[in-house]
Amino acid sequence: MSDLSVREVDSIRDAEKIIFDPEIYERIRVEGFELKKLPTENCIYIGGYLKGEIIALMVYYVREKYTTCHPYILKRYRGKFGVSFVRESFKMRPRDILYTNISQGFPKVVKFAEYFGFKYFGQRIDGDSIYCRVWG
Repeated sequence: MSDLSVREVDSIRDAEKIIFDPEIYERIRVEGFELKKLPTENCIYIGGYLKGEIIALMVYYVREKYTTCHPYILKRYRGKFGVSFVRESFKMRPRDILYTNISQGFPKVVKFAEYFGFKYFGQRIDGDSIYCRVWG
């Protein structure tokens, strides 16, 4: 995996560097809602660090009956580290059943999720598709 290390984030500021990256934030922002700070309850933030600098983030939102996950990789590192980062961060998943939500406007993200074994599960009210992956 070269110089990439994958571990829980050193601080919430590291997670913010990824989520609030202009290219990433523009893709995930919800119209009419301005995210000012990241949640810390029931969240696990796994960072991908290259030479000590965070370049990727996996967010696990742990709910009572399910967990959703969302990987974010800075654009310039996606091709080189995207697959290896996600593979390593899945080793730190809190549950063997994961869900993710993907907007219809991101077919490359759908293919990426399917590459990791996520299957279409259904549609959310807001139009995003729900994908599920079960280990075991």
